Amino acid sequence: MRVLLFIIAFHPLLTIAQPSYVCTPTATTGFNYETTGRWESGNFNPSHSWLLRPANEDERLRSKEYPYVVVEVGSKVISSACENEPSLGQTLNCSGMFMDFSFLLGESNKYAITSFGSYFFSDELVQMLGGGTRDSMYLEHGKCSKI
Repeated sequence: MRVLLFIIAFHPLLTIAQPSYVCTPTATTGFNYETTGRWESGNFNPSHSWLLRPANEDERLRSKEYPYVVVEVGSKVISSACENEPSLGQTLNCSGMFMDFSFLLGESNKYAITSFGSYFFSDELVQMLGGGTRDSMYLEHGKCSKI
């Protein structure tokens, strides 16, 4: 009986930490809308990594619907929010204002980022993604590692 009361009293302290993942791009591509009015292949050289992590307490207070978020490593700004948690063999889809992030937890731990249709709203985002213009469409894929 004492053990049961101990477990009930300290249950929040006994929960297992949810995993986080650092995601690094392996390839990028995209298109730039040129001043000529034509779409041209773009060159992107991203110098960033992403962090797929559980939403912190403050983020959960603002929106309980999104247990996981995607942020650029070193940043606190949420790039995408996820309606579910990573689950083995399932694709986790996360949405944001500028990009969508998809992650497949399993043997490959691969991810993909797309930014279509909305284009890039800021020069800072264009620089973060490694080039292009404000009228760019972007695709990135890579691999995530559990941390």
